[in-house]
Amino acid sequence: MSKKKDRKEYEDMIRYEPVPILVLKKEEANQVIWDLNHSAILRILRGGPMTIVEIAEEFNKSAKKDDAIKEKAATTIYRYVKTLEDVGLITQAGRRVHYDKNATEILYCRTAKVFQNMALPTSYWTSERGRVFYSRLYTAIKGVFEGYEADEEMLSDFIVRFERGKEKHFERVLPRLDENELAHITGGDWWEIEQTIQYSGLFGLLLNEPEIVEDLRKCFKKVKG
Repeated sequence: MSKKKDRKEYEDMIRYEPVPILVLKKEEANQVIWDLNHSAILRILRGGPMTIVEIAEEFNKSAKKDDAIKEKAATTIYRYVKTLEDVGLITQAGRRVHYDKNATEILYCRTAKVFQNMALPTSYWTSERGRVFYSRLYTAIKGVFEGYEADEEMLSDFIVRFERGKEKHFERVLPRLDENELAHITGGDWWEIEQTIQYSGLFGLLLNEPEIVEDLRKCFKKVKG
């Protein structure tokens, strides 16, 4: 009996290469990226191009470990993917060619390794997630500035300005980076890349706008008594 020759069942034809860093300009993209279901798909696609079926499988695996998201049907995942595609966060990377089935599937990928300018959208601050975030923040900063307490309204306004400031300073540096420098910045794992961008924006803000520290102090009022 002759043995069946090993051969590939399919081949991925990739025609799109994500850019290292993409600065987001559209409010719609910022809105979508902060949605838990859409952001889960973006995290999944860090692994490279995938089909809808593969994305759905990974999404539902994640849902079993994360109470914040629920398992979804492939048709629902497809709608999420189309929304992400419409706002420019993912794109069609190419096609998977199945040799035995004489069929192809679309492969999707992120448009960038790292998305920058992902400031929390205005709607976030009035959402349930936003209220929970502030509750956690106020709990965490108790005792940070001894003898003072945070003015919630002033601090919430400050956080928005602070995030915008970090993004602005990184965005100024981005065009000055050459290909080698961009490759170096995006050469680590995802957490390292994001932290590199966060720190560069933070240092740029503090060095160029030192008055931001005084603005933060104004968000705290001395406790009476």
